[in-house]
Amino acid sequence: MTHTNRLGVVQRAKYFNQKEERSKYFDQREAEILSGFSRNQLRKLIEVELIVPIKRPAIFYTWKQLVFLRVLNYLRQERTFKEIERVFRATSNIPELIDSCDKMLFIAFGTVKSDGELGFAFSYLADYVDELAELKLRKSFLVDTEYVKFVFDYIINKESLEVKVKFGDIVAYNMPLLIKLLKETGKDSIEDFELKVG
Repeated sequence: MTHTNRLGVVQRAKYFNQKEERSKYFDQREAEILSGFSRNQLRKLIEVELIVPIKRPAIFYTWKQLVFLRVLNYLRQERTFKEIERVFRATSNIPELIDSCDKMLFIAFGTVKSDGELGFAFSYLADYVDELAELKLRKSFLVDTEYVKFVFDYIINKESLEVKVKFGDIVAYNMPLLIKLLKETGKDSIEDFELKVG
């Protein structure tokens, strides 16, 4: 069974065939603990389709979705919900972004210098300079790639032990550290956490 969401992304409804398969996912309570969002906030993110969890019969999340939710939670401390929604609605690649967020080195949010619009940029664990070069081709990402590259280089050279580093209007998140802290939280509070992370 498939449907097309508001962003035009075709999605398949996922069903659990076995209880064992269900144990690979995080339930609503676990998502609240790991994401830092309340049940109502998670519901709002689902309504605007920034996150599309598995809904059969209860709501379940994948590990990668929880990493993305944690990024959104950190960003929510810097930006309004409407701004966050607008940034991610500008891209049709939300599922791709969620699928790759655990492989990222950094993700940055800030104002595009040329037009004042909010955008984002990210770099993967390898070849982050090449990834930044591609940003010029992506409308919804930060246009000022030289400044974002400076921010990423600064964080790498500083060997930052902080999840969030802020430079003017750009805030960058250290993804390996964010994931490490998220795993520490999960190990302490969620049964079968390692199985669910995979």
